Amino acid sequence: MRIYVNIQGLGKRKAAISAQPMELDGKPETVKELLFACVAQCVRRHQARLQQREPMPMTEADMDAMAQVGKLAFGIDYNGKEVDLLSARETAAQGYRDGLFRVFQNDEALGELDAPLTVRENDRFTFIRLTMLTGWMG
Repeated sequence: MRIYVNIQGLGKRKAAISAQPMELDGKPETVKELLFACVAQCVRRHQARLQQREPMPMTEADMDAMAQVGKLAFGIDYNGKEVDLLSARETAAQGYRDGLFRVFQNDEALGELDAPLTVRENDRFTFIRLTMLTGWMG
């Protein structure tokens, strides 16, 4: 099943958000299943990058965008550590339960992890990391 995940592009000059396709195995029926399917896809992409040893070609626009955030990367993972899928899934679920990020499906906020979910082909999902502000209000 193909969905689209909205991703913010690099760079501070323009907050460009683009929808990137993501192929899921099966059809998630709960928020938790959606998270786990997205995590599995990201882990697979990470494992594939571990096998890559040649730098990816970059366009001038790619280099400008990376320079804006202060980091040029060629798509090679020099760390070489594999990711444990079960640990990554649990981390994502815990982060969602703790309110560290929210997920929107076609501009509608999703509920609890076990809430039923109807996912259709080509739905758009947005993951928003929430920043907790600290300080004393007295």
